[in-house]
Amino acid sequence: MIRKISSLNLIILMLSLGVFLSIDTVVDLFYRYYFETRFLAENPNAQFELLIGDERLQFDKHFLRIIWGVIISMGLVLAYQDFRLWKLSRSDASSRQELFSVFFFRTIAYLFMFVAMPMSLLVFDKSYAETISFVDKLILASFVGIMINSMALIPYLAQKNIEKFFSGKDVLLFNAGTLVVLTILLALGVNQYMAPAVSALLIGMPFFKKVLDSWKMLEEFFQIKGKTIFEMF
Repeated sequence: MIRKISSLNLIILMLSLGVFLSIDTVVDLFYRYYFETRFLAENPNAQFELLIGDERLQFDKHFLRIIWGVIISMGLVLAYQDFRLWKLSRSDASSRQELFSVFFFRTIAYLFMFVAMPMSLLVFDKSYAETISFVDKLILASFVGIMINSMALIPYLAQKNIEKFFSGKDVLLFNAGTLVVLTILLALGVNQYMAPAVSALLIGMPFFKKVLDSWKMLEEFFQIKGKTIFEMF
């Protein structure tokens, strides 16, 4: 069955498992580094256990396990949809409804993943600190931007091996353009959580008509125009 799973989804699943298994180590190392650079440098007598207690560590680890547990679950959904698509490709009786079902569940799975991944960064967010570097702002803003830019990336990934509705070139230009504008906005002092939304809005305007045309192609292919969600399946 593994051979029926796309390389991208297999990589996502394996990386997600790797992250899940290393959560304890990563959180411990992060807080130890944060303690040494933020507190110990100013107060050599500071104690790690008093400033960053075990309760805080365990909460963050539990939070990350939930987040990456969801991501792994979505990875399994994507793997199953790849297998379904392989079976449909070998069947002469496959219908557009069944293909739409694959596209729909892929879309939902990718949506959950692209929302959950940036949420895991909340554990490592240093924006509450007195100082936050430009690199920190860029990293935080990039992860927030992933959630926004996923509106363009998700349907592109979900269409794989079904039909080409969305252009990879357009998606690449949109994301690259958003990153450039995002960097400029951050350099100008725009908040790291506001900058991704503004950059996506500015860059998204030239692609608006292309996106609408792509969705119209999708509706025609799956024959879902004017149907309720129940009728689509």
